[in-house]
Parts: sequence; structure tokens; C-alpha cells
Amino acid sequence: MTKEEQQLYNELKKEIKKANQRILRLERETGIKNPFATKQLYDYIDNFAITKKRRVGLSIKWDLTQLKIVQKAVKDFLASDFSKISEVKKYKKELESNIGKKLTYKMANTIYESNKHYSWIYEYIPKSEFWGYWVKACNEYNWNRKKWIDEISDRIGKIPDEELKQDLIALYIYIKE
Repeated sequence: MTKEEQQLYNELKKEIKKANQRILRLERETGIKNPFATKQLYDYIDNFAITKKRRVGLSIKWDLTQLKIVQKAVKDFLASDFSKISEVKKYKKELESNIGKKLTYKMANTIYESNKHYSWIYEYIPKSEFWGYWVKACNEYNWNRKKWIDEISDRIGKIPDEELKQDLIALYIYIKE
């Protein structure tokens, strides 16, 4: 191991310890495996840096490139608000306020994940309007899937394709469950 690799290895060892502590706290608080920012961390580092116990691992055998990949992923994780319990609780509380009903951490995590996949809706409806009006109306008036799609279609115009309709159905499921 070169001097540069050894220095990076030592730095990374401390960062990984901190990341693994956050992962453990998140899992204990939420009761979910791979909650919130943890999933993105694992997606970035792939399987070579994940231990059997689902923690970030470190090996003296890794080359400089592997060390840098893991370091970037761990630093991004540690910088994420969603790697901190206080921010996850705050997010869950905001969602509950916006939606108008109590949520589990699993539901909040699903919405967090879906926001990455469903940010397309904000191209049609502003985020505040979507959560503040449409989601509340859906829950308060107990809309079914057809009513949800009809109402959103009236707001955004004709749904251009079947794929978008399926996305709206998936979003409805996230909101209602």
C-alpha cells in the first residue's frame, strides 16, 4: 500500500465508522433496512464495500480507486440530511402535515424514495400545490384511483401516455397506503 493509499485508508476508516453508526441509528429508529439515504449509499458503493451485516466495510486490499469511490459515497451520505435522525423525523412530520394523516417511517421512506422517481409531477403541478391541495383532497375525500387520475388529468391536461398513467397510479398508492 502506497503512502497516499495508507493516508486515505486511515481517513476512510473514521468516516466509515461514523457512517455505520448513523446507519445503525436510522435502522433502530425506523425499523427499516436501508432507510432513507442509506439506500443511495449502498447503491453507490455496490456490493464490494458492503459487509454481510449490511454495513460499509473497508479492506486493506483495495486500490486507490476503490478507496476513493467508497470515500465519495460515504462523504455524500454523511452530508445528506436524510442520514440524520433529526432530519428524518422533521421530514416525516412535514409529510404528515402536508398529507393530513399519521404516517409510519416506512411510508415516509417510500415517499422519500418516490420523490426521486416522481419529481416529474412537479413539472405539471408545483410541489406546494401538489402536497398542499391534491394530496390532502385525495385523503380527505377518500378518492379512488379513477377519481385521482381524473382530477389530476383535469389539472394537468390530457395524460399523454399509458406510462404516465401508471406513474399516477403508483403515486396514488404511495399517498394512500
